[in-house]
Amino acid sequence: MLASWFLRRWKRISDKALFNEITKDIREGFFSYILLVMVVFTAFAIIYVTHLGRNLTSEIEKTSDRVGELDTEKRHLVLEISTLGEYNRVGLIVQSELGMRIPSNEDIIMLKIKHEN
Repeated sequence: MLASWFLRRWKRISDKALFNEITKDIREGFFSYILLVMVVFTAFAIIYVTHLGRNLTSEIEKTSDRVGELDTEKRHLVLEISTLGEYNRVGLIVQSELGMRIPSNEDIIMLKIKHEN
């Protein structure tokens, strides 16, 4: 049944006038088909570029947050360095842990250096 329908259809298409009509329609609509394909392609390209833009925006926000965290950590470290490097604190650590003291006058030895000209 399907084969007979196909054969009848084929005979109609093989008719020269019908074939010419179909090719004429295809040639006239070719520009429209090309435009349709271009519009669909452009739509998908816009969707893809928008997706990429949103991903990059998200990445920029994450990087900005990380920069803020690192800046805060830097400030804390600078404060810690300045606290650890205070002169009084260093003096206390030297005296208590290393047993160092300020030398007395008897402990100081003066050396004279002769310059040769």
